[in-house]
Amino acid sequence: MTTQSTIQTLPDFLARQVVYRIAIIWERAKAECVEEVLVLDIWWQDEGWMLARLVVALLLGALVGYERERAAKPAGIRTHSMVSLGAALFTIVSIYGFGGKGDPGRVAAQIVTGVGFLGAGLILHLRGNVQGLTTATSLWVTAAIGMAAGVGMILMAVGTALMGYLVLRFGPRPRLSENNGEADENTTTGQRRHEE
Repeated sequence: MTTQSTIQTLPDFLARQVVYRIAIIWERAKAECVEEVLVLDIWWQDEGWMLARLVVALLLGALVGYERERAAKPAGIRTHSMVSLGAALFTIVSIYGFGGKGDPGRVAAQIVTGVGFLGAGLILHLRGNVQGLTTATSLWVTAAIGMAAGVGMILMAVGTALMGYLVLRFGPRPRLSENNGEADENTTTGQRRHEE
């Protein structure tokens, strides 16, 4: 009888061992799956949020660029979008890309300087007439919008983009004189040239 009871208990023992091992494997698989979900969650919190900042910067730059393109200026949607996107990416990389080493403020200062040189290329001085100054300043503000989006100041970036768009769209424009469509010298004071 002992032999038969051992035979009956051996399969039960093996079955319990198999079930036990399957349960251990299952628990480990669940733990690994949870770790993968946590890694994905951490990735989304970091990388996904950074990508969202870039998209916001791109869209806000396009908003300002839309007004410039609508006014038939040389720098339009693509230029303003790229300036804003680049400024946002430089800002994100300066904060997160070097493992906390270095000074992100230096990169921000170089963005301001670099976009200033880019804007200087847009300004033309012809026959005593200056053109492109507003487009150059809109590029400069667009870089600031991109930097704000890059550090996560989304409300500031959106507010600045809306204010910039409104100033460009509805702000006062210089009056043109009758002489070849050039801007009047006294447009800032609202006076007209007196012809003698």
